[in-house]
Amino acid sequence: MNPVAEPLGSSAIIRTKAAENFEAAYRALAVKVDRLMCALLTVEWLWLVAVALAVSPHKGIPVHPNVWAALLAGPGFLVPAIVLAKLNPAKPLTRHALAVAQILVSILLIDFSGGRIETHFHIFGSLAI
Repeated sequence: MNPVAEPLGSSAIIRTKAAENFEAAYRALAVKVDRLMCALLTVEWLWLVAVALAVSPHKGIPVHPNVWAALLAGPGFLVPAIVLAKLNPAKPLTRHALAVAQILVSILLIDFSGGRIETHFHIFGSLAI
């Protein structure tokens, strides 16, 4: 027996509408995630500078190289990723730039702390990937 027959066009219309709704919801979520990652990277840069100041030796050197690396990390690779996320949210290139910036922050934190903050990479590096 045949189930209730539906007009040919209605299932195609429903599928098209469902795909459009999914894409809109996905884009809205991706934009929110990109904005959240921008905020996270900003906070992490401040944390990076604080860790560099706290754990770097102060043996007569006015500013330790770790502190310079932390201060320059923001403009060097965090700011471009943040700007890209603000201008082109939810694009594949933006997502990759945010992930790379997140991983670079994790690497610097592990380096500055001598491996004592390795958990940071496992948490946020995995989040970025």
